[in-house]
Formats: sequence, C-alpha cells, structure tokens
Amino acid sequence: VEIVKDGASAVYGSDAMAGVINIITRREYNGIGMSASHTFNERPNAGAQTQAGLVAGYGSLEKDGFNVLANLEAYRREGYTLDKVKDDYAEWHKRLYNQAFGDPSSFSSPGTLRLDGKRVAVAGCATVLASGQCVLDINGMSQVSDPAKRLNLYTAGRAKLGNDLQAFAEVSY
Repeated sequence: VEIVKDGASAVYGSDAMAGVINIITRREYNGIGMSASHTFNERPNAGAQTQAGLVAGYGSLEKDGFNVLANLEAYRREGYTLDKVKDDYAEWHKRLYNQAFGDPSSFSSPGTLRLDGKRVAVAGCATVLASGQCVLDINGMSQVSDPAKRLNLYTAGRAKLGNDLQAFAEVSY
C-alpha cells in the first residue's frame, strides 16, 4: 500500500488534493500471461462484450537489478438499438410505464398534411398508417447501449540504483 498524504494532485489530478491511497498489486512481473472472455445475452441477443489481455515481464529487481513489464488490453462492446430488444420487455412496461414504448413516431419525414379534415401522408413517406398518417419507426435509431472499443497499454520499468534507491518509469496509453 502506498499512501500519498498531500500534493498528489500533480500526478492524479485535482480530485487528489487531500491525498491518494494506492494498492499496488505488483511491482515486477516475470513471464507471459494471457486472458480472454466473451459474454453475450441469450435474450435479447444483443450487447455482446469481448475482452482480451496480454501481460509480459522480464527481469528480477533483486537478482538482475531491473524489471520491465507491459500489459495490453482490448475491449469491445456491441451497441444495440431499441428495435433489437423492445419485444423482450415485460407486457406491463408499455401499459404502466410508457404507453408509447416501441411505437413508431408521428414526428416523421416528410410528414403528414391535413386536407379537408383527413390525414394525408406527404409523397415519399416510407410508412403510412391506415389513418393516412406518415410515421417513422425510430426504434432502430434509439440507442439502448452504445458501442465501445478500447485499447489500453501500460508499460513499466524499474531499476535498482542502490540498496534503498530505485528508478522507475511508467507509460500508459
């Protein structure tokens, strides 16, 4: 455990003005390690997530006087829209929570005109209701979960300069 009582804002930002407590899990690493996972939903079939990681390190601070390590992680989440999941919501959701849930929008392009008290869809409307109203199915545009992609790289090196002195460098992306 590393405790920085004050002045940590120079390294950690303004949220760390009162100090920082770091739990250091590893100071050195030797070898190669890999991890991977893939999660998905059966119902609804949307929002799968994939993660992969690789860590490698070389050297012993005590034996060799140095250690270098690198960690690379990749993450991807599929985004999905309301049209993919609206049928999986409970029946009561529309009845009690949002009566318009999953319905097409009456705000549409090119629109609806009222002529002699009747609704008339403007030419070019893709979806016209029996009432003559032009509607737009916005469910395919309503994002429920945004897609995400991340690639992280962390590298560190330590060198023993004496019995009580070490030099270190860290680079993250």
